[in-house]
Amino acid sequence: MNHDQSSGATDFFNSLLDELASLHRQLIAERNKLVSRLDIAADKMVRAMLTRMHTMIGSNIARLDAEIASHIRAPHLKTRHDILLAVPGVGPVLAATLLCDLPELGNATPKQLASLVGVAPHARQSGRTAHPGRCSGGRVSVRNVLYMATLSALKARVPALRTFYDRQRANGKPFKLAINAAMRKFITIHNAILKQSTVA
Repeated sequence: MNHDQSSGATDFFNSLLDELASLHRQLIAERNKLVSRLDIAADKMVRAMLTRMHTMIGSNIARLDAEIASHIRAPHLKTRHDILLAVPGVGPVLAATLLCDLPELGNATPKQLASLVGVAPHARQSGRTAHPGRCSGGRVSVRNVLYMATLSALKARVPALRTFYDRQRANGKPFKLAINAAMRKFITIHNAILKQSTVA
């Protein structure tokens, strides 16, 4: 297989993975809505129907999880997956999320990644008054998983991240700003490691 054929096959493979990940996100959102409805449903028949729908969606999510895991074991993704798992604080969920929902990782600048994930503070100004930057936009699926992974890494006292976060707090940053800064730091570490491995 020549380079163009290999590149075309990789692009096709990535589009399939993106399709699986997109449906996975949709089903997760639908399941969350069903859980909310179950919490307030009083009618017995309605609850039974919602429960069956919840079970069916859960089954489909499990099938998608297995299919995504199978795709990630393909050679061109397995290497990136293994590299990410070797980073302190990175678990299977974060590694899979980054591969599926943030394919730019390893090829983008830190600022670009922060914007893509939605952890880049944008300055707000009103007349002569400047307000602290607020993070918004970006890929919610990545940001939510990254947030939980960052919290876990901080609790596990991953050195590079914990030292950075503690310094932010010591400098007077409130929790929300400090955790966002730690998330940016975390994703920047992943980006640098993947970029270095690609160059190597």
